[in-house]
Amino acid sequence: IANVRITWPTDESTSDADYDDISILPILVNPPGTPDVFYVEPAIAQCWASKVGTELLITTNEIGTIKGGWDQEDIAVITHVDTVTGAVMVDDPIRHYKTTELQDARFATEVAVLHRSTVFEAVEDNVLEPWIGGHSVVKHTLVPQLLSGVEFVNFGQQGELGRYPIHFHMAGDHPNSSVSKNLVRKSNQRCVVIHGTDSILVEENVAYDTVGHCYINENGVEEGIRFINNLGVLTQKQPEERRIGNPLESDHRAYTFWFTNANVRVEGNVAAGANLGGFWYETFEHAPHGPYADWPEYANFNPKRRPLGSFIDNAVHSCTERGIRMYQPGFMPFEDFTFYNTRAYKNADHGIFIHGVQKMTLDGGVFADNKIGVRNFNDRTIFKNLEFIVTSDLVRERNPNNCDFVAGIQQRINPGWGQGSILQNVTFSGINKGVDCGQKGFEFYHLLGPKRFIGKPFLSGVSMGPGSEREDLVVMDCSWKEDPYNIENIIVEDPDGTVGLTGSPGFY
Repeated sequence: IANVRITWPTDESTSDADYDDISILPILVNPPGTPDVFYVEPAIAQCWASKVGTELLITTNEIGTIKGGWDQEDIAVITHVDTVTGAVMVDDPIRHYKTTELQDARFATEVAVLHRSTVFEAVEDNVLEPWIGGHSVVKHTLVPQLLSGVEFVNFGQQGELGRYPIHFHMAGDHPNSSVSKNLVRKSNQRCVVIHGTDSILVEENVAYDTVGHCYINENGVEEGIRFINNLGVLTQKQPEERRIGNPLESDHRAYTFWFTNANVRVEGNVAAGANLGGFWYETFEHAPHGPYADWPEYANFNPKRRPLGSFIDNAVHSCTERGIRMYQPGFMPFEDFTFYNTRAYKNADHGIFIHGVQKMTLDGGVFADNKIGVRNFNDRTIFKNLEFIVTSDLVRERNPNNCDFVAGIQQRINPGWGQGSILQNVTFSGINKGVDCGQKGFEFYHLLGPKRFIGKPFLSGVSMGPGSEREDLVVMDCSWKEDPYNIENIIVEDPDGTVGLTGSPGFY
């Protein structure tokens, strides 16, 4: 029996929001892949017993592509809950593929309850502009604010600056304010927007079927915000003709979490199904945007140079482009920084795209079933305690001939830079398993010449998973398909021989 794990508030009796990983187990009498019952822990079932008639959102678990996959979530209504066995019955079979916790807990499908006891719903009163809904704003106040357990439906006014479902506007420092356990559904423009406000807690919210960037700090000056355990599902691009901002902002390339200043805490969040991506650090170079661009106190303020607050235990899957994007322009803090325990899987392009940053470490986590797990344009990126699954058994079982995935890590190295990337205790698996797709574990590609590459990649404790061949682990693609450079000098250090280029430690 699979389990649901839910983070609860201190007072459990007042909670009206349920969110965390779910695993779905079809019973035998149902056709494979179309269960109408799944199991949760009995303690959770007792809570859900009062929610008969409530809709559940069950996220997509497919590979996100522009043709589909990113939008294959399921909506089902609870019809019965057995508080003894934990069985939850729903009115309609769960028709799309889901991964159970029994199959692999790292990739288990998420669930959210699509109901709150307090509902704000905007009426569609203009058929010619259905993208214009309601909006809410808290502005110009230092009084602590608490917004919790509220449902916002059809909020946001597309193309109108400052018109969002939940919006804190130039309110100053708010360490004692919180936006928690709310539901934003069918948003016409963004979700939770923190503008000119610092230190607020944004925790355990659910956003479903939204347009434009979703959870954001807006102008590049907002710092100390805590984005904790939030879920975003079905994030959609905003039409070009209704973009907002001066200069125009990038909602036409919508990401579920969008940060214009990296000095915020980002922990335990999930982006599940987006057209385009999950997390984007799009800091503004040299000066903030919006009204702060002309404020004298921000004359020397550079959002791109601000330190990372934190990035811990976040997950992103089923996006049509990149799971995590560090470009453009990325951010370049003066201090070293680390992303901890990141899960990025089933994204159509990159699990993470690293470009325009420096002094970055990826420590812990798993990258699986992305076209490219990590595409790294940077010098001296450290990869530690990671697992790269180029094609997982879960995908291979459903499509034995799948060759959509290319590499665990693609490393582009520019000439004249001092130190190469470092790999420590990294495992690569699922490479050409059962079918030769030309996949690689760690690939050097698009090496820029003319004839010399300076920089020494360092590989230690690198291993291969079962079913993969060592010759596929490290591949030197020394040509650029449009302009070969005849690279002459490439040096890789393998201090313990684990890479197995020749079977012994040394330089290659």
